[in-house]
Amino acid sequence: SIRSYNEIMLQHRQQRVTQWNIEASSITEGTVQASVATIQRALILVLDCKLLAQDYEWEELRQRVRDPLLQEQLQKSCALLQSAKEYLGPEARQEIGFGWSSCAWRHCGAFADAQEAIDELDYAVGMLEPFECAFVIDVLERSLRDILDVSKAYQDSDIAIPPYQQLTRMSDMADEGASEFTNDDMDYLEALSNLRSFDADDDDDDGDE
Repeated sequence: SIRSYNEIMLQHRQQRVTQWNIEASSITEGTVQASVATIQRALILVLDCKLLAQDYEWEELRQRVRDPLLQEQLQKSCALLQSAKEYLGPEARQEIGFGWSSCAWRHCGAFADAQEAIDELDYAVGMLEPFECAFVIDVLERSLRDILDVSKAYQDSDIAIPPYQQLTRMSDMADEGASEFTNDDMDYLEALSNLRSFDADDDDDDGDE
């Protein structure tokens, strides 16, 4: 029978992508703990990125996004945890998932979401407004927190992780009368609000037909 594209790519990646061929014998409790600690440190770095985006520190933000901690180290750690069948159950490993565009027919998971967010930041920093960066960083933060939630038993207690703070939408801040908004900000928010109202009206009209 003719194999599907996913089946062909699965075989290719198993043969060519190092992270897909981690020897089970090389995975120990120590390497699992080290991988989880790497993700904890990556999350701390992501929280720093939030502040940089708020202050328009684009060059420093880009450097942080390209830090090995959010690149090769994060990739290797997630790949190891995904393969750690002796230490993490199937549901936990499914939550972690596989790298972005390397899922074949399988569930991608939090790691893929994190990689996509990192790539978007790397590409678009300087073009995005701070609140747009905040949205992408929030996706990245929640992805790493999801990975840590399923690997709590192996976390480094010396690495303190602040509690999650839910992202506040600009429209909510404007409704509360936040003083830092300029006239341009308010005009932009009004335009977005009108656009959403227009889309909603269109949906209602379609439903009536």
